[in-house]
Amino acid sequence: MNFNNLTILLFLGVLLSFSACKKDDANVANPENPNENELITTVQVLLTDTANPADEIKVTYRQMPGHRTSLSPFVESMKLKANTTYSAEIFLLDETKTPADTLSEEVREEGDEHQFFFKVQDANLTVLYDDADDNGVPIGLNNIFKTGEASTGSLNIKLKHQGEEKPKSGKGNELLGSTDVDVSFIVEIE
Repeated sequence: MNFNNLTILLFLGVLLSFSACKKDDANVANPENPNENELITTVQVLLTDTANPADEIKVTYRQMPGHRTSLSPFVESMKLKANTTYSAEIFLLDETKTPADTLSEEVREEGDEHQFFFKVQDANLTVLYDDADDNGVPIGLNNIFKTGEASTGSLNIKLKHQGEEKPKSGKGNELLGSTDVDVSFIVEIE
């Protein structure tokens, strides 16, 4: 091997080692996710009749890790009175921990990065936001549920972790960010 070939090989070796260090520093294989999702096993909705605060309804959706393929999630039906207004508060829990980790407060503190979205199908139910982040964009931990005449349908609740993508004004954008929660309840209005 002549001197020029040895010089070229050494130069290539040094160049490859610098580029390898750079890739490791940037962690290209496992980049940091700015919208990393929390483990949420349980979604509870506490509904309080605004005309009669002693009348409370709590409905729960629970899906424990590892049970997704073997067991269906535990889901309670949302049984509401017709023509009634409820204040509705959403609680998020990680029940893999003892005691259960309440994640709702973290979502509230990071309200400028999170938003709940609601889709009602076939039920006479209207959902109105009753909280907002510092920019005035809804969060959705606190809401007003208004029922109409008797009906049956469903309510889908989706929590999006949007990070820096969350709009700074308006009503929000469900297409942005990653999904932390996507659950549906049967709604029975009687």
